[in-house]
Amino acid sequence: MFRIAAGSRWAIVALFLAAAPAAFAQRWEFGVGGGGSFFTTQTLTSPAGSVDASFQPGFVATAYAGQTGRRFGGEIRYAYFFNDMKLDGQGHSFGFGGRSYLVTYDFMFFMGNSESKVRPYISVGGGVRRFEGTGQDMAVQPFENIAVLTRTTQMKPVISAGAGVHLRTSAHTALRAEVKAYFSQNPSDIITPVTGNGGNSWIVNFAPMLNIAFVF
Repeated sequence: MFRIAAGSRWAIVALFLAAAPAAFAQRWEFGVGGGGSFFTTQTLTSPAGSVDASFQPGFVATAYAGQTGRRFGGEIRYAYFFNDMKLDGQGHSFGFGGRSYLVTYDFMFFMGNSESKVRPYISVGGGVRRFEGTGQDMAVQPFENIAVLTRTTQMKPVISAGAGVHLRTSAHTALRAEVKAYFSQNPSDIITPVTGNGGNSWIVNFAPMLNIAFVF
C-alpha cells in the first residue's frame, strides 16, 4: 500500500470540511461515469535541445457525491485517469506507462428552475492529484540528455473548473454531460528535465464525461 504525505492528508481532510456549506442544500446526488482524458503538451529544453513532453490521450473513470439546491451545490469527486506518457522530438519518440487519480471538491452554480428537467451548471474547486509512472525502468532512454520518464509517484495540488448539463430522467435518476478542466504543475519527479527549464510549467487536463446520477 502507498502512504500519503502528511501535507496531502491535511489537504484531503480540508476537502471534506469544505463540503459543509452544501449541507444546507436540498437533495443528495450520487453518480458514476467516465469519458476521455486529454492533456496539453509542454516543451522541455536543455543545452542539448528540446523535446515535447505529454500525457497521451486516454480515458477516465469517476464517482462523486454531493448535494444540490435551487442555485448552489457542492460535490466531492474521485477520478482515475489512464494516460501513458510520451517524449517526442528530434525525429524520435519514447513512450512510458502512466496513470493518475485525484480527489477534488467543487462548488456548483445551477441555472434554471430547480424543478426543470434540464439545468446547465458551472463548477470550480480544487484538491490533490497523484501522478504515477508505470512503465519499465531503462538503463538508457532516447532523450536522457534532455528529459527522462521515471517509474515513481508524485502528489500535486490541482485546480478544477467545469461546465455541464444536468438532465433529470425520473424522480430519482439523472444524466450529466460535462467537461472538466484540471490545472496542475508538471510532475517533475516523473517527467523529469535533466537540465534547463520547463519542469515547473503548468499542464491542463481536459476530461469530457458522461455520468449516471441517483438523486434522493
